[in-house]
Amino acid sequence: MKITKGTMLKVCDNRSGKFIAVASQDFDSEKDEWYPLVVETEIVFGESKDWYKGEKIPSRRGMCEVTPVIEPEEELLKWSR
Repeated sequence: MKITKGTMLKVCDNRSGKFIAVASQDFDSEKDEWYPLVVETEIVFGESKDWYKGEKIPSRRGMCEVTPVIEPEEELLKWSR
């Protein structure tokens, strides 16, 4: 799936769990190995590092699944609780 810069995404990562992120540049989730994402939720707890809102987070194809968010405000409210 082709993702454009600025698209808000639900991310399910094998190491970092579930979080909301924004694409920092265009990418193709079926062809690109690494996804250029910036954290949109307050904090993401990884296995050995934590990422805060606004930080780039390394996300690799095969280790995570991305899905575009349809209604960003409602999704952020759900994930911030």
